[in-house]
Amino acid sequence: MSTSNKPAQSPWIKARYLVEYAGLKAALGLLNTLPTTTSLALARGVGNLGYAFSGMRRRVSIENLRRTGVAGDAATARHLARAAFSHMTQLVVETIWARYTPGFVEKHVTLAIPAATQALLNDREQGMLLATGHIGNWEVAGLAAARRKSVVGLMRPMSNPYVDAMVQSLLPPGGFRLVPKHSPDIGRFAQYLREGSVLALMIDQFAGERGMSVPFFGQPAQTHTAVALLHLVTRVPLVFGWCRRTGPLQFKLRASEPIVIARTGRKQEDVRAVLTRLNSELERAIGEAPEQYMWGHRRWKPVKASVGNSEQ
Repeated sequence: MSTSNKPAQSPWIKARYLVEYAGLKAALGLLNTLPTTTSLALARGVGNLGYAFSGMRRRVSIENLRRTGVAGDAATARHLARAAFSHMTQLVVETIWARYTPGFVEKHVTLAIPAATQALLNDREQGMLLATGHIGNWEVAGLAAARRKSVVGLMRPMSNPYVDAMVQSLLPPGGFRLVPKHSPDIGRFAQYLREGSVLALMIDQFAGERGMSVPFFGQPAQTHTAVALLHLVTRVPLVFGWCRRTGPLQFKLRASEPIVIARTGRKQEDVRAVLTRLNSELERAIGEAPEQYMWGHRRWKPVKASVGNSEQ
């Protein structure tokens, strides 16, 4: 694999990357030899260890659960934070099984999608914007949607180029592809939509100075505007969707009706209206399964703190 487009690595960083790569490859090999129930149990154990030893992420998770009011007391916040760590490690195992198991979507995913949204997915010539967040298993959601039509998702490349290449290689052939953030292909978003693809965008990452301050759980959060601008400019239908785990390797893909916002013709007001609606949809999803949300993200950082800080 080539890393020629990446900055030069120090020997120590390269060694660390290679160790991480070797560890992940060994773990994937182990998963292929273990029963599903054993793999998921090990994943939960790793999640519990992550909760115990990841001091900063644990503190951020608990703080966010209290800030939003999702957890009314410290004990509930700790319980949900631990469950969220476990959810994230299970997500990795689930995603690997979903990508490698023939017929996984048909056997393990049920749909709860309104008729109007079903029609959009069935129309291969109609593009669609799918807004989602780090709730449930978004990887399984993409694979399930790709059974109907081509899905393009935006991803942030991993700092470890060897692991990043391995993750990309795990993608199954077919209608689900990931476009790296900051890739020249991002300029082709409108083209993807014209081709009839689903363009899936995460809406719950801290946007810094580039974003718009929109309430999220009643508190201002810098929110990326791309999905709203694309919807307003292209007039392509916009829906919110997410994939909830309902049992071991069992999921339900949920989606809203196509979102309709009364346009005022004033760009900032219309963008804010779209983002406010999407944040409300995400809040509702989190309320249904708070243990399946990525609480460790610093969603409410002050804007000034984002200068020179790329942490997400």
